[in-house]
Amino acid sequence: MISDLGNLERMPSNLKVGKDVSIAQCDKLKEVGMHLDIPGNLSISRCAELEELNIEINVGESLRLFEMPSMKEVDPKSRIHGDIIIGDCPHLAAVDPIFYATEILGVIKVDGEKVWPAPEPENPAP
Repeated sequence: MISDLGNLERMPSNLKVGKDVSIAQCDKLKEVGMHLDIPGNLSISRCAELEELNIEINVGESLRLFEMPSMKEVDPKSRIHGDIIIGDCPHLAAVDPIFYATEILGVIKVDGEKVWPAPEPENPAP
């Protein structure tokens, strides 16, 4: 867990991880560029100045992005075995979900609403 590092501007690139990676409350963090295999979850939240996520990762479970008002772009070249869950990242709400990752085996939810794969219509056409 990387948390409450007020002056951290860039993530270290050679991290060794156990199961989950959590990055939180790193307000000066501007860049997350990682090349990792993460057997569990990757969670990034409350990093006020973080605008871009450019990562090459294999995530065994879910990618979670929360409370990042400056986040404008997610460019992972990744395989996500679980879901991508996005909450309170207003600039990401309008981004086409197909650009979130190379391969997603779960669903994508933005602010609690499933956006990919596209929800089935409630009343199918005859």
